Amino acid sequence: MKNRFFRNGFTMTELLVIMAIMVILVTIAIPSYQTYVLKANRGEAQQLLMHWANLQEIWRSNNATFADDVASPNGIPLPTHEDFTFSLGTPNPPTATAYILVATGIDDQADDHQYGTSCTTMTLDQIGAKTPTDCWK
Repeated sequence: MKNRFFRNGFTMTELLVIMAIMVILVTIAIPSYQTYVLKANRGEAQQLLMHWANLQEIWRSNNATFADDVASPNGIPLPTHEDFTFSLGTPNPPTATAYILVATGIDDQADDHQYGTSCTTMTLDQIGAKTPTDCWK
């Protein structure tokens, strides 16, 4: 004879409690994950800017001026990233003494913020000045 208190499976109430707990965990996890992805993409863009700056310095050591973009005969290829566009800032074209390299976020990366500062556009110049500074921390 079976014990009447013995049962197989879960009750509907138990399943609903488990579902509610899962929903709460997911609502906490997704924003954290999205923030992590934005920060990781920003770090990749910063690495690309620094590599591009190194290429500029190598170019300048062999030429009279810093390099233009790839479209000109005096160019270095622009970095590529699926969440950023890269361009030369002012002065454009770069001079013998100055350049500004620019990374601009696109799609979800356009809403990237760090410490309340927008990180949509980041720059790096010939003296290593990085703006906005909060985004490079």
